[in-house]
Amino acid sequence: MDTKYLKSVGMYLLSAVVSIFLISYVVHHMAGRNVIFAETEPVLQTAINRSVSFDAFIFREELLIYTQTAGVNYVLVSQGERVRDNTPVIEIFRPMSNAAQQLAELDAQIHLLQQSNTSGRGVHYIANLDNRINNLYHELLERTAVGDMLNSRQLEARLLIYINRRNVASASISNFNSAIAALERQRNDIVTASRGDVLGRVTAPVGGNFSSDLDGFERTFRPNLLNGISISDFLSLTNSQPDQYVASFEPNEAGRIAVGKLMTDTQWHVAAMIHTSEISDMRIGQSYPITFVYNGNHVIDKTLDRIVTEFGNDYALLIFSSRTVPDNFDFIRVQAAQITFRVYRADRTPIREGLQIPVTSVRYYDGRVGVFILAGGNRRTATFREIYIIKEVDGSFILCPDESQLRRFDLMITTGRGIREGLLLR
Repeated sequence: MDTKYLKSVGMYLLSAVVSIFLISYVVHHMAGRNVIFAETEPVLQTAINRSVSFDAFIFREELLIYTQTAGVNYVLVSQGERVRDNTPVIEIFRPMSNAAQQLAELDAQIHLLQQSNTSGRGVHYIANLDNRINNLYHELLERTAVGDMLNSRQLEARLLIYINRRNVASASISNFNSAIAALERQRNDIVTASRGDVLGRVTAPVGGNFSSDLDGFERTFRPNLLNGISISDFLSLTNSQPDQYVASFEPNEAGRIAVGKLMTDTQWHVAAMIHTSEISDMRIGQSYPITFVYNGNHVIDKTLDRIVTEFGNDYALLIFSSRTVPDNFDFIRVQAAQITFRVYRADRTPIREGLQIPVTSVRYYDGRVGVFILAGGNRRTATFREIYIIKEVDGSFILCPDESQLRRFDLMITTGRGIREGLLLR
């Protein structure tokens, strides 16, 4: 066998294989010299608002209404109703009379049925009612489980109102007008039959919003005490004892009995202790929506008047005020509440939803701040998009969607060096 010939053939084949490999290697890198591998992830949408829970202490200018006639009180006006001076607000019945209690119960039933009447119709309206009923039912279970009977009774009444409204909306019942009329006739009969049991009538000494709910703190939680108050002063105030004569409707040393009160100034204040870590972006003079949980999650916008801090204390005292006095609002002295922190555009309209991106995806390119995204279908290229950052939260930036060039689910580039406009990516 000619070994020299075989060696020559072997060297030829080896040279051919090496040449093919080198050619493939060069072609590959020439074709992919502008291709960079990069990791991506989609742009996500997130809620911007956040809420903080706290105990809201109510400060109002309240004038106590007294009488020297002892008996059973029957309130003639609705709680929180605005009355003029000399308006009758309470009738006092003989101690042994049942008329006052009967009339109060009938008034409560009439008021509930009046709120139950509705003109709403349609699938969407009924679906909304079903959602409210479901939420109220579970909230009622939670309140009952912790022994919160005051709010449980309020939730029961609201739940019944929404169930009644659903019956009307679904045409199970046309309305409650006939039931209301029957209760009003029954009420009028009791009023006529019990005239001889009325010992006296109490009128409003001045104009204001009337309430018969007394807690004994009417002269303690007054707005003028908030001027220059310290955290220590506030804590002492919240630990003070109520006026027992007022809270128990008993005659004081002068023989006078407190039977009601008038809110003589529509401006009322909320004071709350909130951890300092939650208030870094709060501004005095800014309006904040406060949700009053005990009042059916009623939301009232209140202005932040003061922020009081003390050295070494992790909590700050915040004082809010407003002149909004909602109908049927329960001004229980201390109640659970939540404050919602909103983000606003330059024109002061709120931003409800934002875009969330990781901090590592943000780049400075050509004097602009933004991110690179993938665009172009099969031949995916890097495209720069400017962004408007609202705030940073836990390693992510929250963007204003209207002022950023990004859109939800855009594929943004999170890693990779040498990224530039138009670069082909893998």
